Amino acid sequence: MSRAKTKVGRYTKQRHKENKQQLANIEMKKIMVPYLSIYSDSQDMIIICHQSFRDLLVENWALEVENFNHIFSRALHSMSSGIYTKQEYMDVLEVTGIEIDDRSSYTRFIEIFIEVLYKRIMRCLRRLPGLNQLNHKDFYKTILSHKENLCVLIEVASKANWTPEGLAFQLGNQRSVLLPSDYMVKMTDKEIAESQHKRGIKLTEVNLKFEEAIFLTTIFMLSPTKCQPHFQDFYQRFMFAFTKYLEENYGSNYHLRLQKLISTIAFFREDNLRQKKWVKNNEEYFTKMYKTDLLKAFSVIDDLDEGVEILSRLDI
Repeated sequence: MSRAKTKVGRYTKQRHKENKQQLANIEMKKIMVPYLSIYSDSQDMIIICHQSFRDLLVENWALEVENFNHIFSRALHSMSSGIYTKQEYMDVLEVTGIEIDDRSSYTRFIEIFIEVLYKRIMRCLRRLPGLNQLNHKDFYKTILSHKENLCVLIEVASKANWTPEGLAFQLGNQRSVLLPSDYMVKMTDKEIAESQHKRGIKLTEVNLKFEEAIFLTTIFMLSPTKCQPHFQDFYQRFMFAFTKYLEENYGSNYHLRLQKLISTIAFFREDNLRQKKWVKNNEEYFTKMYKTDLLKAFSVIDDLDEGVEILSRLDI
């Protein structure tokens, strides 16, 4: 072996110098790239998801909403009293201006319920790397551009469960409210009631985990665009972390679980299009029942800039 191949003096010092420089570069990258873990970047991404969504679920609604117990009682009374069909309700309202039943007490409860969940979801998303770098306008634009991707997280966060009697909402502290099937039909129509039933059955069949819901929502929100090219790095890291999460929980067949989750998202997207069409066809009724600007931004208004303007005015 030649002496050129067995150098130890100056060669060793040079190698040590190069190693130190490489280590310094790695440490500098860790400072410059947010949340890069010393041990595992994918594990760090999993922790970030958990921390960002740590307070998504509401444990005590009475502390969250002023006069919640009164609003809740009014909703229960509305359901026990019974209501007319949507068409009968609107016919009388248009002619006389009189509301012939107390359905507004129930819709007020649902309105508050959904609004709290939307606000909590947006606060959680705001903590995520990539989204936390955006100004308010671009953040709201990103949220509204992907609002159809919030559907699964809303379903999970609402703790809704379809039973033979109807749709049950869990409100914490062992409190729940049941929306009877026949009441739902009269509130909307048979098509929407059946749609809600199918959504509940789908979630039960897929047994969607909370972690899966937040990962899917995060990944969709961070899909790279021309306006937000910096999402690319975070998107890839969260996607890789999600793959690792699935592999750890479902083994070598994790790809089958991923396929099932993607199929579930596709199902909800398609169903959301049908529900959006229904809202458009019944916009007068919908805006009569649900009056808050936040729900209008997510459910009624199609113009992105108008929706951003509405959200910018709200205390979120």
